[in-house]
Amino acid sequence: NSAGQLGGGTTSSASETPAKVSLPADRTTLQVSVGGLHALALLDNGDVYAWGSNASGQLGLGDTTSRSTPAKVTLPRPAVAVAAGGNFSVAALDDGTVYAWGSNELGQLGNGSHTSTSSPTPVSELNGVVAVAAGNAHGLALLVDGRVFAWGADALGQLGDGGLVARHTPVEVASGIARIRAGADSSIAITPGRL
Repeated sequence: NSAGQLGGGTTSSASETPAKVSLPADRTTLQVSVGGLHALALLDNGDVYAWGSNASGQLGLGDTTSRSTPAKVTLPRPAVAVAAGGNFSVAALDDGTVYAWGSNELGQLGNGSHTSTSSPTPVSELNGVVAVAAGNAHGLALLVDGRVFAWGADALGQLGDGGLVARHTPVEVASGIARIRAGADSSIAITPGRL
């Protein structure tokens, strides 16, 4: 909890028992995602809240100040999915676009640059996205038509594009997919069936 990643308002010692994170009382949390030392929550109205370490701007709040309580991320539209990576974050919006923020030295923001940012920025050339996933330094997007795009670090083949070179913009890596997940340096895609 050194960066406030437990979301309880302190940066004191670790907790051995679950503790409640305070989010807007009139909303329902649909999804949570935990990164290296930060977390994201997606609410039923499309709002995204972030807390924890912010040294790389991974909270998306326009600065690099860590937060020990949830703070609202300003996005251009309501979100439908979120993913917290090692020190970056990704959100799919209700119009099918994707925004990312935080560290970008390996292209994990997918915008064609190496520049990190503490404000949400569009991921290049993605539309029709319904789900996102984030690993240590790579991102995945699942499109409504079942195609999967990947970007970011690839030293261990985590992008699945047949190479071992980081990609700074998304590249298509699979089709006919129903769900995606990303680990630290790995990716998994699930085909349709008994979900």
